[in-house]
Amino acid sequence: MNSHDKSYQYSEHYVKLDTSTKNFIDLVMSITSHAHRCESCQLDPEDFIKVYSSRNKLLGSGESITWAKAISSVISDIIQRKDNVAELLFGEVKH
Repeated sequence: MNSHDKSYQYSEHYVKLDTSTKNFIDLVMSITSHAHRCESCQLDPEDFIKVYSSRNKLLGSGESITWAKAISSVISDIIQRKDNVAELLFGEVKH
């Protein structure tokens, strides 16, 4: 599976959304698709977090990290600009 199903982008409800909302939905869909590919390749949730948010508070915490927890934590970091992409784009990370 090289890419996630984007058929939702052609639905009447999606088309009517504002651009910001569409971008956020696309981000969530992309992240969950990537998580699925990682899980299918036997990677663990911690590796997934490292890709998106290498300073994530779950890393090194000793806490058990499920895939659901990893995905929600990464999305939270992205919203708060604590992710690796924000660091590259904005030159700072808010961790």
